[in-house]
Amino acid sequence: MNIQSIKNDDELRVALLRLDDIWGAEKGTPEGDELEQLVELVQDYEDSIVIRARKNQPEIKVNVANL
Repeated sequence: MNIQSIKNDDELRVALLRLDDIWGAEKGTPEGDELEQLVELVQDYEDSIVIRARKNQPEIKVNVANL
């Protein structure tokens, strides 16, 4: 599996299924390298979801001049 980024929940599901298949692969092997890449991509995608969800929350929109 060679993916550069995860862009939506469907791609996330595919990545998580593949992670389940290769979980425990030894570092330095092709599957181990793929495992590391997928973990990073999943984490990046999940972090982006949190950022998007919080971006428009009122407590985030603070005017520094009002502090």
